[in-house]
Amino acid sequence: EWAAAALGNLAVSADNQALIAEAGAIPPLVELLRSSGDYVRGWAAEALGELAKNAGNKALIAEPGGIPPLVSCLTTGTDITTRHFAAQALGHLMADWIVVDGEFVPMPEATEIAEANQASIASAGAIEPLIALLLTNVRPALQAAAAQALRPFSSREDTRVAIVEAGGISVLAKLLTRCEPAHQHGVVGILDDLAENVENVAAIVEAEAVPGLVELMGDRGTDRGQEAAAELLLKLCAHPQGLSEAKASGALDVAAELETSGTPAAQEAAKRLVALLRPGR
Repeated sequence: EWAAAALGNLAVSADNQALIAEAGAIPPLVELLRSSGDYVRGWAAEALGELAKNAGNKALIAEPGGIPPLVSCLTTGTDITTRHFAAQALGHLMADWIVVDGEFVPMPEATEIAEANQASIASAGAIEPLIALLLTNVRPALQAAAAQALRPFSSREDTRVAIVEAGGISVLAKLLTRCEPAHQHGVVGILDDLAENVENVAAIVEAEAVPGLVELMGDRGTDRGQEAAAELLLKLCAHPQGLSEAKASGALDVAAELETSGTPAAQEAAKRLVALLRPGR
């Protein structure tokens, strides 16, 4: 048990991630995921999540059957920390990028295995429990991990359907004004992907996402959150009800302010919104 915790601490260092895998640690960590003890499973999930940041380790975790027990950890037991680490590990297994000094750095060598893991994780039934975790208010980091793990699914048509069928649109719409600032972009990004489908646009509007997006375009939004919110609002304004709700929510004034104060991308989206929302249109 303590060995799993120690490996998790060591695996935070990118230099150690390949070394730990080479030492044969991954299969026993996967086996610990099947333990009856919440804390043991949590430590194993944490260690595997750190190891999964390494491109070569993503396959090494999937090969001994690591995905099904990680998905199981999302719902079994009572420990919130275990669910958090499991969601985080699943997200890392599907990522073909890594964060370095706060910036997203692509890992093209991981794309093929990340996509294969995505299909396996969806088949293992992860989407519905990940959506349920978005409603967990006791730990913002858990919501963030669940949103990050859901994001790859929103980019594929087949798994977009699964997100919608699991009630994801209403949950994500509610989360717009509840999530931590650092994760606004990810939550809006999932809805933006879902909005590629015309029927989903109507469902997003009906879920009352428009007022939340207008709020994110204002002072509450981060730079990336404002950019994403403005882009999604443009899509929703193509729907008559979305346009009406945007006007009623004060989107014109907020967009006019963002047109002068936002990032270049936010300013461009805001300019288009102002043209769309101004009186006489």
